[in-house]
Amino acid sequence: MAGLNINKLDWSRVRMAAEQYSLATGIDCLVIDETGLTVQPEKTEVPPGCAVCRAYTEISGKSLNCREIHLYGGTQSFRFGGRYTYTCPLSLVHFTSPLMEEG
Repeated sequence: MAGLNINKLDWSRVRMAAEQYSLATGIDCLVIDETGLTVQPEKTEVPPGCAVCRAYTEISGKSLNCREIHLYGGTQSFRFGGRYTYTCPLSLVHFTSPLMEEG
């Protein structure tokens, strides 16, 4: 995402904020980079899916394109300068907020 140098971010603070949010709300909090790779809790090609997504994939044999969906949501939140709410193919609601320098 333009305007954000993720190499300059204090990842210990980002990790702590994501973990505190998860503990306080009971909701998983993922941090993805500008390519859609998960960098929190750990760097992975595809964000770890929720139990519903994993069950759907096991039962149907179809893989959901979670990485692209979450990347689009993140791009839109950056574009609009704040949070962005969207749904995935299973109609689950997600929201995102950009990490911005001096923002």
